[in-house]
Amino acid sequence: MVIITIYICSMGHNVKLTMIGLAVVAALTAGSATARSGKRI
Repeated sequence: MVIITIYICSMGHNVKLTMIGLAVVAALTAGSATARSGKRI
């Protein structure tokens, strides 16, 4: 659902919002990945 929202935003004129959205998703993905591998570290 998040990807669809970003896709719709990218079709609009809000390029900055799209970049911010991608940055947020990347941060959440990295955060969840770090949390999963946090036990190893």
